[in-house]
Amino acid sequence: MLSNMPTNGACIPCFFPATAMPDADWWETLWPNPGQVLRQIGIHPDMVAVDLCCGDGLFTAPLAQMTRQVFAIDIDRSMLALARAKLAAVGAENCELIHAEAYTLPRIIRQPVDYVLMANTFHGV
Repeated sequence: MLSNMPTNGACIPCFFPATAMPDADWWETLWPNPGQVLRQIGIHPDMVAVDLCCGDGLFTAPLAQMTRQVFAIDIDRSMLALARAKLAAVGAENCELIHAEAYTLPRIIRQPVDYVLMANTFHGV
């Protein structure tokens, strides 16, 4: 088994210890330009999109700026509050924030969508 923990229990600098969730700085370093990523994966203005497990809205805000409508879903109300602030900061009004589990997606989004985005969630699985 590989570990980033030396035998004395101290963490090795510059390694992400798998004992906590990554913070906003970590995600922004990984994805410095979420809008560019969205363009590269083919997001365009006439789409209806779901940001599943949207977290703090790192991708939600640019997704809302680039599409017709967004449903942003997260299980954590505090993350939805952060996403709401990011949406307000860019003036996006086409996003519905939904407090729910990902498993409920077919029950809560009853209309066809063009794209489901799921980014930065594997760490929580």
